Amino acid sequence: MMNLNQMKKILQYPDRVGYKKRRTSKQASLDMQEKAPTIRQRCLSIIKNKQKYGATPDEVAQLLSLEITTVRPRFSELVKKGCIRDSRLTRKNRSGKQAIVWEFFRDE
Repeated sequence: MMNLNQMKKILQYPDRVGYKKRRTSKQASLDMQEKAPTIRQRCLSIIKNKQKYGATPDEVAQLLSLEITTVRPRFSELVKKGCIRDSRLTRKNRSGKQAIVWEFFRDE
């Protein structure tokens, strides 16, 4: 049985989708709440399979055929959970800017 602190933890970011203090952001987070764990797991699986090569959010979004705005928050959640870490490498993303290459650290 969970204690109060454990229950509070699962009701907060990164276990729940975060949002800013705007009604559209809140609605978007509510819409994503059920999908986020599956997308997050799919992102983590790709990063894990890439081993030391790692992956950027743009690369994962492309592989999953998802919008970057759907994938990037899942990366933030994975970082917060300690599942992925900065590889100290960068690669160009679709916009031509350098992006952090993330590597697998541990499962959720």
